[in-house]
Amino acid sequence: MITRKDYIKRGNRQVSAYFHAICAGSRKLYNTSIFSVRNTMSGLNKPPEERTLNETEVLHFVYLGITLYNRARTQAFADTVHMAGEFLRQGRISGSLAMRMAARVFYLDVGSGNKKSGQVKRERPHLIEYPTRQKPFLSYEVLEAVLRLTENHDYRALPAQVNSRIYVPGPSWRGMYYCRKASRPAQGTQTGTFV
Repeated sequence: MITRKDYIKRGNRQVSAYFHAICAGSRKLYNTSIFSVRNTMSGLNKPPEERTLNETEVLHFVYLGITLYNRARTQAFADTVHMAGEFLRQGRISGSLAMRMAARVFYLDVGSGNKKSGQVKRERPHLIEYPTRQKPFLSYEVLEAVLRLTENHDYRALPAQVNSRIYVPGPSWRGMYYCRKASRPAQGTQTGTFV
């Protein structure tokens, strides 16, 4: 990512106020996303009765967001399958367009195992898995879905091109990944410095 520095004249209050609002909103959304990731990771490692109120609330929103996302993806997939079937039955599409639409809905199984070559199988929609004790970390896709579908006010306060770039992995995330990777083989190797 490239960092750009622009200077704004003091007399231009509208532009200055706009950028101030975007920067403040970006900091709030970044803090919200870090708060969600940390509370999900710590909340999943505790029994439900020992969780703090923050961990319980964040886990509730994470599970709600994932459920809403999976439901929307399943419905969109079902609508695409239905629409492709109707178009193909009615003969409204033909040639390469029909092949492209059918390729989105179906895939051709080219001779795997006991099945006949060329047998048509249905594709499944891509669904997000719920975090577990073994995999408690929220990926970018999960975090974005949770914040967007649970109507998070910090997420909704920013323009779309800004709010989708706030929590892309940066230096602090890379350091966390490094610590997690380094702590797996030997627990006593962490010195508090990053390489």
